[in-house]
Formats: sequence, structure tokens, C-alpha cells
Amino acid sequence: MLFDALRGLAAIEVMLFHITNLAHWQVLPSGYLAVDLFFLLSGFVLWNAYGGRLGNELSPQAFVRLRLVRLYPLFAIGLAFGVIRAFGAMAVGDPRAPALLELLAQIAASALMIPSGFDQTGLFPLNNPAWSLSLEMLINVAFCLWLAHWSSRRLAAAVCMAAIALVLVARHFGSLNLGWNVFDAVGGVPRCAFSFMLGVIIARHRLFIRHRYRAGAPLLIAVLALFTTIVAIDPGAALRPWYDLACVLFAFPAMIALTADARLRDASVPVGMGLGELSYPLYAVHYPLILPMMMVCAKLGIGGPARMAVIAVGCLAIAAALIPIDRAIRRTLASRRGRPFILNVPGAPQPAVAK
Repeated sequence: MLFDALRGLAAIEVMLFHITNLAHWQVLPSGYLAVDLFFLLSGFVLWNAYGGRLGNELSPQAFVRLRLVRLYPLFAIGLAFGVIRAFGAMAVGDPRAPALLELLAQIAASALMIPSGFDQTGLFPLNNPAWSLSLEMLINVAFCLWLAHWSSRRLAAAVCMAAIALVLVARHFGSLNLGWNVFDAVGGVPRCAFSFMLGVIIARHRLFIRHRYRAGAPLLIAVLALFTTIVAIDPGAALRPWYDLACVLFAFPAMIALTADARLRDASVPVGMGLGELSYPLYAVHYPLILPMMMVCAKLGIGGPARMAVIAVGCLAIAAALIPIDRAIRRTLASRRGRPFILNVPGAPQPAVAK
């Protein structure tokens, strides 16, 4: 689906947002908005895949188990990379490195998807983007227990309340780059709740354009270019909260309405599938890889745009190598429960990702 390509591109742009931000050379100033797109996609796809089954042949416990099998292996690998990075920082005497007991506490909390950072290093200092995966798991639990069973009127009322909260936090903090840090963690909840629940509503009531054709390269390029343009715009501090709100409240839902029923054809199919498969591994592991790669590039005398390119290619390569590993782990976990393992089913849910 075109969704796959959009999700993959968003993950790449989140990676570039982090790389250039850590290098103090920002080229995608609105890249953090990808988190809202991913929560929207998650709500849409989870309803399509499981909405009619929850409470019937699929129990809440079975649903949560399915989501943990999908989310946790790469979450754990990203955590492992973060631990290796922390030990490396300790070995070279980096003043930012945690003390051993602090690191052990961070590992224990992060393994349970519980925040452990209470300063500017982020809620999940070993792998900052894990904050959104923690919220994704929480909203998935809420989905199977309550949201999937609510009436449309009740769900719409909840979306409206989340939208109001979203406006309030955007105005208070000056943007929607919220949720990853203890100082603005309160903003992560309405970001997750609004977009996820709106995705459920769009899927439940089929509020999208029906396509009678299979889209080729032109539509694929146009959609990807549109999203890239959105995250590349810097509206300035005065307009920032309103720009972010316009994207989350209107632009992203409109993109979903346009692309939800679009199927790719010809050469666009492997591109879309490849980007989709790459999206979650890339998001889950890229952040703890960036600083070590920066140090290696510095020692090799690689600087400027070339350094950014090397780090990006390195992150992409590692994420691509993790795709078959993730499949094997999930296949093993699923088989232990006596359930068939199904890969790449059209409409199969994917985790929301982004910082």
C-alpha cells in the first residue's frame, strides 16, 4: 500500500531530523511531526485488522500478546544499542555518561517500557524515541479494552477533548515537539490519543477516498514529496504552534483520506514494500547509533554533509540487516504460543514511530 511507502519515508525523515539536530545543522525542522502521522496510521490500521475481532475470537490478552511480539523485539535491540553506547561513554570518560547504578536502573526501567530519565536527556535516555513506543503500547491496551468497543459518538467526543488538549499544550510549549522530555511529557498523551483515536474513526467509518485504480509512480512521488515538504518547512517561532496544529489536525488526516485506499502497481510495489519493512527497524534502533558514528567520522576526518550522509547510510544499513532478524525472533515467539506466523499481510498493523 501507499501507506507503507509513507511510513517508511517518515521514518527516514525522523532519522535525518535526529542526525542533523544532534549535529546542530537542522534541515528538517518539523521532522518531529512524523510521530503524529504514525499514531494516526496505527489507529487506522489496528481498527482494520482487529476492530471487528476484539471481544469475539480475539481476547484482550491475545491482542496485547500480538502487539508485544510485534513491538518488543526491536524495542529491546534498540535498548541494547543504547546500553552499549552508555558503556562506551563510560569507558572513554564522557562526562555525560551515567554512573553504573544509574545505568542499571535505566536498563531495568526501560526494559519494562517505563520512563527512567528525569532531566534533559529524555524520558528514555538509552534510546530517546522509545517514549513513543511506550505510549503506543499503552494506547494499544486502551484500544483493546475500551476504544474498540466505544460508540462512535463517545469516541468522537474523546477525539474532540484530545484536540482541545493538543491546542492547549501547543500554545503553552510553543510547538508539538513534546512527550520525549520530562519537562513536556504531558504533551505526549494528547498527541498520541488524538491521532490514534482519529485514525480509528477514519477506518471505522471509511472516511477516505475510494480509488478505482492502482496508483503508480506519479502519485507515490507526489505524496512522498508533499510529506517531505511539510516536515522541511520552518514557520518561525510565532507561527510554530499553529503550523504544527494545522498539520496534525487537518493536513495528516487529509493525507490518510487520500491514500488509505490507494494500491501501488508496477515498480512502485517493491519500493513501497521495502520502505514499509524498513520503517520500524530504522526508528527503533537509529538514535543510539548516531553519536558513536559521529565520533568515528570525526576520528576519520569526515565532516559536514559527508558526515551526515555516512551516518544516515550506516543507520539504514543496520536497520535493513535487522529486518530478517526481527522476522526470525517474531516467528519464534509466535510459534511458542502455537499460533501461525503471518508476514506482510496487506493491512497488517505496524507500530507508530517517531520522536
